Amino acid sequence: MDFKKVDQLKSRFVSRKVGNELVLVPLVSNVAHMDTLFNLNETAGFLWENLNENSSVEQLKDLLMENFEVDEETAEKDVKEFLEKIEKLEG
Repeated sequence: MDFKKVDQLKSRFVSRKVGNELVLVPLVSNVAHMDTLFNLNETAGFLWENLNENSSVEQLKDLLMENFEVDEETAEKDVKEFLEKIEKLEG
């Protein structure tokens, strides 16, 4: 993932916390497109909120391990899967 594009990507969504999930609503011409919502579980929502242009897989993995009861291998796998899904939102 090109982390330099993260701010651009994040600016195309409005996010709202609903329970333990974070809901992403895409903006089309600065208007919420309610037909397409993305529900992020607690872990993915945490990664989304901490994702920025200075992020790295290593940094996000460390944040997961510090904030959730997860081992290093699982944290790295979760971060990589999350980033793969986020890259698809760029399309």
